[in-house]
Amino acid sequence: MKGYVYVLGNKSLPGIYKIGGTTKSPEIRAKELSNTSVPTPYDVLLSVEVDDWRKSEAFIHKSLDDNRVTDNREFFQCSMEDIEFQFDKLNLTNKPLEYVIYSHKGGSGSTTVALAFADFYKGKGFKVSVVEYCDNQYPHDCTERYGFKSFQERYGYDDPDPQVKIHISPSFHGNKSIELLNRAVAQEARVIIPTYIAPTDFEVLYQDILDCKKAKIKPYVLFSKVPYFSLSAEKMAQATITCNSLGAVVLPYSIPHSERFNEEFCNESTLTSPYSLFNVIIEGISLFFDYEDYERNEEANDELITLKEKALKNAEVKVAYDELDDEFQLISAQLTTKEN
Repeated sequence: MKGYVYVLGNKSLPGIYKIGGTTKSPEIRAKELSNTSVPTPYDVLLSVEVDDWRKSEAFIHKSLDDNRVTDNREFFQCSMEDIEFQFDKLNLTNKPLEYVIYSHKGGSGSTTVALAFADFYKGKGFKVSVVEYCDNQYPHDCTERYGFKSFQERYGYDDPDPQVKIHISPSFHGNKSIELLNRAVAQEARVIIPTYIAPTDFEVLYQDILDCKKAKIKPYVLFSKVPYFSLSAEKMAQATITCNSLGAVVLPYSIPHSERFNEEFCNESTLTSPYSLFNVIIEGISLFFDYEDYERNEEANDELITLKEKALKNAEVKVAYDELDDEFQLISAQLTTKEN
């Protein structure tokens, strides 16, 4: 049943929040609870409209169960940051965050980038799924080489009900690539194109950007395995200019690659993912996306305000016109009376 999950605060209960669900407006619910049992009224601090308010309420309660003041009450003692984080997870449960790692260059580091993102979000407490698209000729099976079925299963990136989905494109053009880009459009997924610093890689990179442009997608380019020499910096600068001219965004970060990963994967005693080494970089990219979303929302709000101002101005003009029209009709009636 559609409804709301909400967070209420009360000046008389500092640091304690009432978290519940309702089919009514959260503001109405806050007024209902602001009775003689509390000295000050409740304020709505956060609310989200959801398709199933009971399920969403249960999700938030379970996530914050360690912070519950009393077992049979809906009061929680924690920070608003902790509550907002759980609401973010709730939003991703209803509509998962999706990434597409898109490159047709074999060995471009697509898997490394995908699993680096997966490790970052899993470490934040999100349920993650990584899917690699391929055909029967190139199955994603690591059993023969590494002794386990897949990197996804090895590190727990195969959740059946994920909050973050990461898709890896096949390393060749085909129907799967088209399907993946169509999915990116439908699910509003961010498309990241990883690339090395080499002329042959750039040729594929520009083709991948054009693929995205045809699908009306703005891709993000992520340089990887960057050797820090002046010649490489010049190549990166040239590639950045070309990428921007084609409508892509070059991320201000790069992914280093190391042969140690093969050793880590083969070592059965390894208990944690080696991709955790990239968490600082992925967090930076995540913040970059957050800021981009913030700017987009601000622009949308500004546009909405402008439209409201125009509508208000039009309404004022219409009122003034109606008043003039009424005055004109009155004068016309008076003139007609005099003539008669």
